[in-house]
Amino acid sequence: SCALVGPEGELFCWGGNPCGALGTEADDYAEVHTPIVPFPPAWSAAPTMLAGGRTNIPEASFCVVGDGEGTFCWGCSEKGSLGTGTSSTTNASPAPLQVEEEVLWLGSDEGTLCAGLGDGQVKCWGAQPWPTNSETDAPGGPGKYYPELADATGLSISMLHACAIDPYGDVYCMGDNGFGGIGLPDDLVYDAPVWIDELSNIVGLAPAATGTFAWSSTGDLFVWGTTHCSSFGIGVVEQWFIPVTQVPLPAPVTKVVATEASACALSSDGAVYCWGGNGYGEAGEPTLSQVHLPSLVALPTQIVDLAAGAYHLLALDVDGTVWAWGDNELGQLGRGKLVPPDGPVVVLPPPGAN
Repeated sequence: SCALVGPEGELFCWGGNPCGALGTEADDYAEVHTPIVPFPPAWSAAPTMLAGGRTNIPEASFCVVGDGEGTFCWGCSEKGSLGTGTSSTTNASPAPLQVEEEVLWLGSDEGTLCAGLGDGQVKCWGAQPWPTNSETDAPGGPGKYYPELADATGLSISMLHACAIDPYGDVYCMGDNGFGGIGLPDDLVYDAPVWIDELSNIVGLAPAATGTFAWSSTGDLFVWGTTHCSSFGIGVVEQWFIPVTQVPLPAPVTKVVATEASACALSSDGAVYCWGGNGYGEAGEPTLSQVHLPSLVALPTQIVDLAAGAYHLLALDVDGTVWAWGDNELGQLGRGKLVPPDGPVVVLPPPGAN
């Protein structure tokens, strides 16, 4: 995990260190149990965005978008997914992303990194399994522009498909529909975007393990694809191809994040609800192996943001404190202890940090 701290945007990281993802030259799987400053920053002004993504469990990478100073990435680079022109799989030092345009948003998962650019283009690096008739960019290559995704305001990337939001709040998907991720009742491959007719006024997307979450401007949450371990939060444990279905939540949703087997939603009143596989307590219920429907996580304060790792969650509260729960095998919870707690705990801040 990594966090930007304070008005200067100082970077702190903790947890496992595959491929130098923590920004240190330590052994590949060295563990950092409390936050550290990983490297001298390659930027002088406070960054405007921190984005991270898994390339393959437990591999990870991170990117920082500087304020007018470019975008810098480090960590694992599967098939060139770091976007910095390197073919090396291990990168502990930040390197500039291969774009000249302003970066508005980043989407990264499953060995693919995509950037939404100020001129409306979308550029991607790495595996890029969609469309299937497109040649994969060579490791360390310059990346590829996707005219099919032009003007997208957000992108959800999974191993088999990608879904995007257009400027009007409509959603379209492309790729392999083997798990129903395109939203149609078949197992075909779609090399051109397919509109999801049931959705409108969508403002956010998040990848599920084998599906997609989407939430609207009114806070309604929808999901489609294939669920396992109750990962969709609709009371269904295992089922192939679930069409667009609304997730039952007691309050409007402002953000959703997903682990490999669970998901959590942030509501407009600052509460967090989780569901799905709970083998590490990532669904917020210490006594259950699976949580079939959204369940309120016991957090003592109002939450303003969420992030997810492979099997752990992070929540930022209104006072700037970071809470964590779930898997702590590599120190992902930033507590210096390897025993997973029964619920959310405060990530120990570095000395002198707020």
